[in-house]
Amino acid sequence: MWVFFAVAVGGGLALGLYRESQRRTQRRRSPASPLSHALPDDVVARARERIGEGKPVHAIKELREATGYDLRSAKTIVDALQAGRHVPTLGESAAD
Repeated sequence: MWVFFAVAVGGGLALGLYRESQRRTQRRRSPASPLSHALPDDVVARARERIGEGKPVHAIKELREATGYDLRSAKTIVDALQAGRHVPTLGESAAD
């Protein structure tokens, strides 16, 4: 009985550690500089609308959902838009 309990607890601990390592690995997959990658035009337009409405948090949330970026990367983009800096879009790449 005790052996079963020890195996169950040990297995649960190992599974928890594995899931935590997977979660941390996913977090690192975000690009180092989000402003170096072109974004879809509609995503940038929606973010600008939210910023214009005074809702930068909503802009960050929508950017994260649309791009898969982490919180820091999405906030970097929103901060750039708020400051009036250039954010590359896919439409610009096609026009060149």
